[in-house]
Amino acid sequence: MKIGIFILVHHNPWLIKNSIKSLNDQTISKKYYDLNFILIKGNGKINSKEYDKYNKLTKSTGDKNFFLTDFNKSCLKHINKIKNKKIIIVKNDHGLDSGAWLKIIKNNKYSKYDFSIFLMEGFLFTNRNVLANLLEFIQKYNPDFISSGHEKRFLSKKTIQNIQTINKSLKMQKYRKKIFFKIFKLFSKTKLFNKVFKKWPDNFNGNDIITENHIPKYYFSFFTHLKIHLKTILTGKISFFQKKNVFVTTLNSKKFLDLYDISDHVVKIKNTYFHKEKSPYFYGCSCQHIFSKKLLNEFNKYLKKNKLYKILKYPFMADSFEIIWGLIPSAFKKDKWFFDGIYRPRKNFYNYKRNDDKKNLEKFYKFFK
Repeated sequence: MKIGIFILVHHNPWLIKNSIKSLNDQTISKKYYDLNFILIKGNGKINSKEYDKYNKLTKSTGDKNFFLTDFNKSCLKHINKIKNKKIIIVKNDHGLDSGAWLKIIKNNKYSKYDFSIFLMEGFLFTNRNVLANLLEFIQKYNPDFISSGHEKRFLSKKTIQNIQTINKSLKMQKYRKKIFFKIFKLFSKTKLFNKVFKKWPDNFNGNDIITENHIPKYYFSFFTHLKIHLKTILTGKISFFQKKNVFVTTLNSKKFLDLYDISDHVVKIKNTYFHKEKSPYFYGCSCQHIFSKKLLNEFNKYLKKNKLYKILKYPFMADSFEIIWGLIPSAFKKDKWFFDGIYRPRKNFYNYKRNDDKKNLEKFYKFFK
């Protein structure tokens, strides 16, 4: 079995530095995988017919895509230290991470691997055995899709329809939402995705938005952890003898749930947990996924047949595609798995404050080591 690890490299050198350290800590021999770095190069400025409207709005309003940042050459000093690697260069545009993955798929960069692991700069393995446990899981269960569960999210149909953007100007907000729904519409018109889109539910267990945080341990203060735990016990949802805590937030509550109540198919490989998700509508927020070659071949062929790669030319393309990744397994009639082996710091699970700075990356790296 041949494994390909693909890691995005773009803007802050300390992100990729800590990811490489985390990778090097893994107990598995490097002979089991190939390492590919994807450099998202450029300043993100695109002059094309598809970007005319966006460029005009940027000029007239001063508003822009705030997720778009310049490529930082300082990142190269960390990846240049790595031997036996391959470097792939893609253009920096509004596709962001999702766009980079689609370019890798479109150009068949995955084709020599039985499984491909797509990772963001700044990712951290949550224990030193994650890759070994992952390979054992793959060998036993032969999955087609596994996503990182550290921010596993559900959005209701109503939430999707009323999706909000962070842009300041009303004109840019309207344009961004227009592109968001345009991409959704293109996929919903195709046979396999149409069935999934049609059944999009109004809620999940009465909730419009759910976020499940699947990692083995997290930096909650003692009092925060105690407060959440006591509240959870009082609601009768979990006991002190639970098998596995998952921190769950909805619009109305923050609590712990037992992983075995979230999924009826849980697999533990040493100290890493995998669980199967039945709902097509949960997705991994960080776009870090593991694909079988079989599924990528089917997906690639489908995108080409239905001329869907044209979405790579659209501004704000990444907004909707982060969600679409989660629909792929159901559309192609594959099982969808999540696991707790990867964490990409972004926002604090409890107070939702940013935690992806240099200090926090280093703190979490040591925390999981």
